Amino acid sequence: MKKTLLSSLGGVLLLIVVVYSIITWWSGDHIEQDTRNGIEVLNERLADSGLGPFTIKEIDYKRGVFSSEAVYVVSLASATPDAQPIDLKIRSKIDHGPLPLRSLLNAQFAPHLAVIHSSLEPTPYTEKLFEYTKGRPFIEGQTLLDLNGDAHSDWTLLPLDVAQNGVHTVFSGAKIKVNVGANLKTWQTEAELASLDLTGTALTVSLRGVRSYNNSQDNPTGVSVGTRGVAINDLQIKRAGLPNLKLTDLQSRFILNENEKLLDGVFSYDAGSLIIGTKDLGKLNLLASFDHLDAETVKSLANFFGSIWLRSLSNAPDQELITSSDVKAFWQQMQVLLKDKPSFHLNPVSLKSSTGESKLELHLAMAPAEVKPSGVGLTSNPLGAFHASLNVSRQLALTIWSEIKRADGMPENKAQQAAEKEINTALFLASIAKLVRVSGDSLSASLTLDQNVFKLNGNSTSASGFLAWLEATTPQGWLSSNAPTAQEDPDDAISKRNFDPQSLIEILTSQGRKFEQRKDDQSDPVIQIAPEDTGATRLEFVFVGCGSDPTCEDVVLRAIYEPKKPLATKRVSDWNQDHSLAKARINTSQEPVLEMDISTYGGLSKDSMQSMVSDFFGLVKDFNKALNQKVGD
Repeated sequence: MKKTLLSSLGGVLLLIVVVYSIITWWSGDHIEQDTRNGIEVLNERLADSGLGPFTIKEIDYKRGVFSSEAVYVVSLASATPDAQPIDLKIRSKIDHGPLPLRSLLNAQFAPHLAVIHSSLEPTPYTEKLFEYTKGRPFIEGQTLLDLNGDAHSDWTLLPLDVAQNGVHTVFSGAKIKVNVGANLKTWQTEAELASLDLTGTALTVSLRGVRSYNNSQDNPTGVSVGTRGVAINDLQIKRAGLPNLKLTDLQSRFILNENEKLLDGVFSYDAGSLIIGTKDLGKLNLLASFDHLDAETVKSLANFFGSIWLRSLSNAPDQELITSSDVKAFWQQMQVLLKDKPSFHLNPVSLKSSTGESKLELHLAMAPAEVKPSGVGLTSNPLGAFHASLNVSRQLALTIWSEIKRADGMPENKAQQAAEKEINTALFLASIAKLVRVSGDSLSASLTLDQNVFKLNGNSTSASGFLAWLEATTPQGWLSSNAPTAQEDPDDAISKRNFDPQSLIEILTSQGRKFEQRKDDQSDPVIQIAPEDTGATRLEFVFVGCGSDPTCEDVVLRAIYEPKKPLATKRVSDWNQDHSLAKARINTSQEPVLEMDISTYGGLSKDSMQSMVSDFFGLVKDFNKALNQKVGD
């Protein structure tokens, strides 16, 4: 009887082990596929948010029955081919669900699709960090993956005490919680750090009690909307030659909404006290808002400034950071942004103390304006309406100015006397010039714009004077078509300064390629080239801005491929990590696109132009091979 019972129990246990093994193996396969799909989606999100230079890539995955191990690399791509990308390597140990074995052995019986333990691995970029932490991973975390696809992560950052490049950094460590919805559509994050101190020779920054949160979701345009905020118990900034600055009980909050592809938002900032030097100036409050910002254009501008930032990380000292093409692209985006008549408001920025309240209010409504034929600047005033008012107490001005003088080494009583004399003189002169109104212990000023007429404290003045001042004070090349002075003209005998279709027609003819000419919707010339053996479905050279500007300097070489290729997003991501000359993307029709930009800004010889065209056709074939790689290659 006992033998029979034991035999039966043994059979049951064996069956349980077999079934459990099969389930965990299936779970591991499911996790592997979901993880790769998630990486593709996350890379798309990073690109849409203007963080395209940041990519995530799986470099190793070893799947077992009860657990797996994977290695991922988070990379910041370089802007130039000779610069190495910044890589962070993360190793993850994945326990398969629905009842992970390690959890069962620890008497944890809650069902999960997986439990993932991750940590930072050494790379050439992070090896110094491991020296500071004595070999321990600076970042470690655990992720619980629910059966419905939601993920809940807890991350820990180790404390640091580092002196490098003249800056002493003392970091208390931090804890971060992240909750991500299935398909990465919703995000909730919370972060806490007790303290951070940065001490340099001329500047010291100290933070205490920092807490941040984010509750957002993606909209169809790809913009992440929702609520974000930061709270700081104490912030202190000390700079040589200036009075110390201290803010306590800081609370900031940003709410972003999207309605019919237009963004509106509200930003609030409050501080329990603002202390300059030894003087408490009172409570600081800021409330700002905006509306009618085109979501797609905001995304494009984010990508635009992101690319300039990336370029700044690897630019040679003598290389122009912002080109004429960048400036023209900026103004094209501004023209689109102004079509929806966006508005901005400060209502108000205020500082309240026992001696009174000082505040600034501003309301700005924009009007549509076209880009100049040169591609730089606007043909009309983009300010539709403007109203600003300022009210400042005399005591506030005296306090700030005397503290600045004390920071320069002046004794307190002399600083007070000098500040009072200088402030009174400045107010007297400003009052005579009707720049401010003085009433008792307060001063005020107002500035409005209506029907292209400015009114300063009720006195009319033409807007042309303000616009002339704006053009005079703006960096050269941003409001006029003159090229930046830092860019010298090359020898015109060997270089071209501007593009025209004939230049590329001669190159294509010499290569024996078939083509035809047309114009696009913006009247820009387009050369349509027969794809032949390149693997693309369409090939075209587009002369950007040439329809309205005979001095155009940009041409885009573009190849378009068959839509809905398997793993197209992954192939595009891999390509962009390894290539900087021609960049790939997926367009709205789900077609893979390869684009290469040629600019004659600064001059480009015919030989160089011919070489770049030849390189492009070679890259078109290479990208076609990459798109048609079999799964697993």
